[in-house]
Amino acid sequence: MAMTAAAVIVTGGIASAQSSDRASRFLAKADVNGDGSISSAEALQMRLDRFDRSDANNDGALTLAEFQAAAKKPKPGRLEKRFGKLDRDGNGVISRSEVESSAAIRFARMDADGNGALTLDELKTARSRRGS
Repeated sequence: MAMTAAAVIVTGGIASAQSSDRASRFLAKADVNGDGSISSAEALQMRLDRFDRSDANNDGALTLAEFQAAAKKPKPGRLEKRFGKLDRDGNGVISRSEVESSAAIRFARMDADGNGALTLDELKTARSRRGS
């Protein structure tokens, strides 16, 4: 059964709205000081808080099992690939310093205007690039 043009437009609109909603929720959660944007410090703190919650045995490193257990909606193969990227030294665990490095790189990539703060528009753009 072929999709009609209207169905494609509606589906695209829903996906766009969902992406916008997710970006808005993320901004509201991460914007600790309430200035309407996310600073690099706020973004880093959010990543480190998630790291700490995911580190089940509190040893300061995430194993693949801990990384997988913390995932909300894992897609087959995606977690393993992401884990491999975050584990820069290839020792089989993700350290806090690897999270800090990854967060800084990701923030810089998302900060389109280079002003040290992520706006809602920058978050939406980054999310649309990721395809979710």
